[in-house]
Amino acid sequence: MLVFQGKLIMSEWLKSPNVQLAVGLLVLCILISAGFWLVSRSRDYAAHDQDDTLDALANLEEMHLKGDISEEEFRNIQAKAETLSNLVSNPDDLSLEDASSGSSHSS
Repeated sequence: MLVFQGKLIMSEWLKSPNVQLAVGLLVLCILISAGFWLVSRSRDYAAHDQDDTLDALANLEEMHLKGDISEEEFRNIQAKAETLSNLVSNPDDLSLEDASSGSSHSS
């Protein structure tokens, strides 16, 4: 605190509505910036995961062409990957299948 001729100048300065507004806006800007940073970081992480999947499929094809895995193994893995991809892109399909299989069990 700043003392000038026996008075507390700093505490009076902080009580000003304009200063409180400026401090509030500064805090709000910092919080918004932190939020944008967190969202961009999570999007980068998700994009990185997707690239790994594409690389894995390319590596699978390369292994098949080299003869490291058989035709049957290649088709089996490819079918599983396609099924998982469909479930990720259409999660509602899974709940519909569960509902229909649940009704058939109760009959």
